[in-house]
This record gives sequence, structure tokens and C-alpha cells, in this order.
Amino acid sequence: IAGSGGLVSAPFSEAKTVSNSTTTALTGSGNNDAVNPRKIDVTSFNVAARHTGQFDAWMDSTNASLIGVSGAKATNTSNSNTAATVGNNGFVEADSFTIQAANAVKKGGPATANLPGVTSVTGAAVPVPTWNVNSSSGGLADVPAADSLTTISNSAIAKAGHAATLQQTGSKLAPAAPRVDASNQANAEDRVKMASGG
Repeated sequence: IAGSGGLVSAPFSEAKTVSNSTTTALTGSGNNDAVNPRKIDVTSFNVAARHTGQFDAWMDSTNASLIGVSGAKATNTSNSNTAATVGNNGFVEADSFTIQAANAVKKGGPATANLPGVTSVTGAAVPVPTWNVNSSSGGLADVPAADSLTTISNSAIAKAGHAATLQQTGSKLAPAAPRVDASNQANAEDRVKMASGG
């Protein structure tokens, strides 16, 4: 929250968040050597890398002056990378295979009335703001500005590495379906308010 006033003023306020994450699940190399086998031999094989993130930013700026230029900005940047991998030259025997990589990112306030873990200088709870950016100003001559920018970059990779072997065992009459999938989910909502009077 920012405020200013006077004969001439030019306040500018910005709230900024940056989130970078890397989530990896992988196996090593292996073989099916008759003398010294180094392989994974299980009934069910599951390699999964999942990331869930939530973020948001709020800025409330007020300017009252005879002549003024006011501005408020909220910026969010999220980079999420997940990878689920059977390693290069890996050897796996299993009745069923699942290799999954997933990102789920949400830009939005918490599902509570107040910001968790945040209090005012008096120790009171702080409500979740209605607006991501709220820029209010007034005066004889004023140039208000409000800006909210969010950049979300997600990468999810599910794969078998170079020269890896996935050998399905189990019942030939009722074989399990192998599953390899990668998914990205992004949900974002934004509210900006700019008010000027003079």
C-alpha cells in the first residue's frame, strides 16, 4: 500500500513475485546381463514428477495533489519445470508402466478471508485484497496508471532415455496398458482498478 500528496507529486509503486522450480524423478542405467543383471524388475513401475504452485501480488496506491503522475503495478513471474525419466540405457521389467510429469500453477489469492501469516502494524489480520492493482488519484491535473502483468512458463517432460528398455511382463490375456503422459495446467485471474478525479 502506498500513498502520497502535495502540490506536485509523482509516486510509483510495484509489488513483485518470482517463482522458479525444478522437479525431477528419474532412474539410473541398467542391463539384463545374465551374469550380473542391473535392472528394475517389479510388478508395477511408476515414475512421477509433480509440482503445484500458487502465487499472487497486490498493490494499492493513492495520490492526491494539485499536479501529479501516479502509478501502481503488480508483476508475477512463474517458471516451473518437471521431468519424469527412465535413464539412458535403463532396463525395466514390469507388468504395468506409468511415467508422469505434471505442473499445476495457480495465480490467485488464498481461499481464506485473510492473508495467512500476514498482520498489520497493529497486529490485526489483513483481508485478501479485492483488486490486484488499485490506483486512485485526484487533483487539478493528474495522469494515473495501473498495470498488472503475469508470465507463466511451464515445462513437463515424461520420457524413456536413450537406449532404455521397457519390457512388459504379466498376463498376455489381460495386459496392463502402459501410460506415459505430461501435462501443464495454469489458472490465472486478475483484477485491476484505476480511478481518477480532478
